[in-house]
Amino acid sequence: MRNIISHEYLSIDPQVIFATVKNRLHPLLTDIRRILADIDAGLRDDELTAN
Repeated sequence: MRNIISHEYLSIDPQVIFATVKNRLHPLLTDIRRILADIDAGLRDDELTAN
């Protein structure tokens, strides 16, 4: 999507952008917060997969 927004901005459908922001960003933010919490806790990949 970034390539289309950057280079083909005249063909962008604002409704698609709005739907993406509305429906996809919150789950992404949740995942990022979980990853940051794991980093802050000092967890390594092998400890995360064991749980």
